[in-house]
Amino acid sequence: MTRRSKAARGALIAYRLGEVTATHRSRFTQKVLGQDRKVGDREYRRHGLLDEVPHWKVSRGVVVVAARDRVRVVKELRRWTREVDWWEVNLTPRQERRVRLTSVG
Repeated sequence: MTRRSKAARGALIAYRLGEVTATHRSRFTQKVLGQDRKVGDREYRRHGLLDEVPHWKVSRGVVVVAARDRVRVVKELRRWTREVDWWEVNLTPRQERRVRLTSVG
């Protein structure tokens, strides 16, 4: 008899920033993705939402987060982007580890 663990729930979120000004794109990066900055000899990180939320960046404009974090991430993305779509997905154990391990903080 094989014991199967319950699949973890996640959310696949796809977003598109669209054509925006450089200022808007920069603010989006700072607030949502986080940004490494260098001023003179000093380096620092401007933390964004995805620094606080465990996630897996699948590709440009596509992230996977735990189902419990979906509302928070989608809400913030809708403030900054033209299009946001999401789908609830079952995560394999490997994908679940990837979501946990690739997040900062």
